[in-house]
Amino acid sequence: MPAAKELLRERTLQDIEANAWGEPTFSSSLVIRCHALRRKPLKDFSPGDMRVMIGQEIGLPYLLPMALEALVADPLVEGDYFPGDLLLTVLRRSVDELAGIIALDELVSIARRALAMDGRELARREREEIEQRVSVLNGGEAVGE
Repeated sequence: MPAAKELLRERTLQDIEANAWGEPTFSSSLVIRCHALRRKPLKDFSPGDMRVMIGQEIGLPYLLPMALEALVADPLVEGDYFPGDLLLTVLRRSVDELAGIIALDELVSIARRALAMDGRELARREREEIEQRVSVLNGGEAVGE
């Protein structure tokens, strides 16, 4: 990992964005977790932490590249709930959100690898959603084309 990337990952989202949110004003577990994660060094984020923050559209310029690295290593990496939940969370972002931050062709390749993997079954619902999202990223082409 290049030195600049290593240095960035030593920092927190709160520090990088120079925006302290303070303490949560709403008492839900999701709000409390997001506030806590903004104060956690990026290098310490788990796949589940990335899934939560990306799902809430927090820190995307920093977390999407990290998620992509995790997905390259294991397309079905589990972020707390089921194999492939981090991949689905990334795929659920709009094309515009993704395109400015990560390479869409690399994400499509990762998703196709996930669909082809043996050993860990994707539930039918998740498999269909991955196929649909890949089709959108491909400009409407079916996954097998």
